[in-house]
Amino acid sequence: MGVARLLASDFPSENPRIQTRNYSYTTTLALMREPVCGIENQGNFSFFRKYKIKKTKIILMKNNSSVFKNTLLNKAIFVSSIFVSAFWIWVQLFNVYKYRFVGAIFELLWLPCIISIFGIPILSLYLLIKEKFNIRSLNIYSIIMTIVVLIIYTYIL
Repeated sequence: MGVARLLASDFPSENPRIQTRNYSYTTTLALMREPVCGIENQGNFSFFRKYKIKKTKIILMKNNSSVFKNTLLNKAIFVSSIFVSAFWIWVQLFNVYKYRFVGAIFELLWLPCIISIFGIPILSLYLLIKEKFNIRSLNIYSIIMTIVVLIIYTYIL
């Protein structure tokens, strides 16, 4: 004698699944009304006036819940990558030892710029992983800029 097995249905109402997110799927509107005092029965026989909500309070969701904002550290890394990239391109295009003052500035800045040209992509990649690879992050552009300068400096100039 055989036993028949029926497969479970995949309809959400028949197989409720546990939510895996931190917010409820039913409160996605930006502006919602929630009864404060509940529903009060008026006692009259009118169908449309049977129930009356006493008071409502307005619940506003956060305006910036889905908007990504770059931190001050991201902006500082981006500006420093612009500075370091401009420094290395400028050094390759012009003779820095033509003037003594410019040569002295170059001698002071070359070691921090070498450390920065390799350190900025590593730090930016760490922060980008921490931000879950958000496309709006300035760290992506810092990584691209410093890697392009390294490629230009190594192979082209």
